[in-house]
Amino acid sequence: MAIVVDVSAIVPLAFSDEDRALAAAVVRTLASEGGVVPSLFWFEIWNTLAMSERRDRSTPENTQRFVALLAKLHLVVDPLPNAEQILLLTRRYGITAYDAAYLELALRTGSPLATKDKDLVKAIAAADGTLFAVEKS
Repeated sequence: MAIVVDVSAIVPLAFSDEDRALAAAVVRTLASEGGVVPSLFWFEIWNTLAMSERRDRSTPENTQRFVALLAKLHLVVDPLPNAEQILLLTRRYGITAYDAAYLELALRTGSPLATKDKDLVKAIAAADGTLFAVEKS
């Protein structure tokens, strides 16, 4: 089953000082099962990378390598969600509309949500959705 990928679950691969365990598991799952993201995913990725360069946390070369990796993952971009549902989720779980886009997509598709965002972790649990977890061997 395809997974819904939040930026927080995959962007650690762009930085050498971050814990990459979840991100590595996400990439493995994407390779075998595929993934889906809301359209805002790409803007969040690009903004994170641009800000990391601006703050001297990364270089244009590292950014390019990470963007090339993402391109190979063939993430499917979901069309715009229902506005009423996004607003309902933001109110119900006290999350941003950005986070609600990931939550709505995971709930609508019945897909596990890969995220490190604490508010999204709480929201997916409260909504009786499925959180993507790294399988321990």
